[in-house]
Amino acid sequence: MARKRSAEQRGRSAATHGPWLILSLGVIFAAFLWPRPLPNRAVAGQKPPQARLALMVELDRQKATVKKYDPRWRPSEKIPEDRGVCTDVILRGFRTLGVDIAAKVNADIRQKPKSYPYRTGDPSTDPRRCRNLIVWFKRHAPRGNGEFRPGDVVFWDSLQKGYATHVGFVGEGKDASGNRTVVHHGPGGAVKETADLYRWPILGHFRLPVVARVIGPE
Repeated sequence: MARKRSAEQRGRSAATHGPWLILSLGVIFAAFLWPRPLPNRAVAGQKPPQARLALMVELDRQKATVKKYDPRWRPSEKIPEDRGVCTDVILRGFRTLGVDIAAKVNADIRQKPKSYPYRTGDPSTDPRRCRNLIVWFKRHAPRGNGEFRPGDVVFWDSLQKGYATHVGFVGEGKDASGNRTVVHHGPGGAVKETADLYRWPILGHFRLPVVARVIGPE
């Protein structure tokens, strides 16, 4: 009789706890397979893989969302996130790493105004001028060593005018010849990653110390 009750109790216990056990195992299995959210990487000084990924993720975001080339200058206004020009790619990219290039350009213009060809006095306009931006990089950023790495900044004379008219980031991709791709924003289109590194004369190749530190070597 005792053995019979014991068997009945085991049966009731299995019936009671069995579904919970299956559910618990299912939750654990799902948690193992479910994609984990990426940590917040937009902080300067992170470990190299995280910081480099942060910049590349930001460039991917720009390629997906910045669809309009809009050269109109908006004094003292924030540029809408769906539009911009080539310099906005650079300013937004570094902002992801906690570096406000626009503020640095504005501060340098106040200190060395004659070094900059365009001076409107508007903090949202002057840093977006390609000829101003290259001045700041020449004054404060080390030149590249001839090896192009993801995250490097490149200035071109895309209009054959003898001065910088375009700028972009070196991307992670490579073309058929093994040259790095570039992420940039040209007239009439969206932010794109293309095989245009050597399409125009290169006037400047820079690697900011903070970029070299947080992005790291290949």
